[in-house]
Amino acid sequence: MNRGRYMKWIIPFGIACMVGATPAAARDMVLIGSKFEKDARAAMFIDADSVKVFGSNRRGWMYNGFSYNNRTPLTSTQLVEFDCEGEQIRVIQTDFFKLDGSYDSKGDSSPWSFPPPQTNNYVTLQFACGKISVPQANHFGDRDPFDLFQRLFAQR
Repeated sequence: MNRGRYMKWIIPFGIACMVGATPAAARDMVLIGSKFEKDARAAMFIDADSVKVFGSNRRGWMYNGFSYNNRTPLTSTQLVEFDCEGEQIRVIQTDFFKLDGSYDSKGDSSPWSFPPPQTNNYVTLQFACGKISVPQANHFGDRDPFDLFQRLFAQR
């Protein structure tokens, strides 16, 4: 058996398998806003790496977590479209999850709306459209959003 003949194929095959096994895109979780009061906890993230140009608009994934009156926290993932010129947003898809990441239910899409200034949705629109940046301390990198929510809601 000629080992050299097989070795020249094994190494490139191994490298191809390793490259193919890596994630297609890493997350860059960015905290847009949060609220931590006695009876209300909420946090909103956007995956900065998911924001892509789609026609004349942009689309990206948002992650929300909320708990009111000491109820079990609920989280959601939303595919959101941003009209940068018209300063509007709309939700294309919403899925709700329990804090452990297990699926709960599907939500409705929304029509275009103008988010009021100084709200989390307005900040998200400005960030997704590249009009503002957020402090480096708000960047959590390639972190699992459910892990972030578990940590945030555990702080009572």
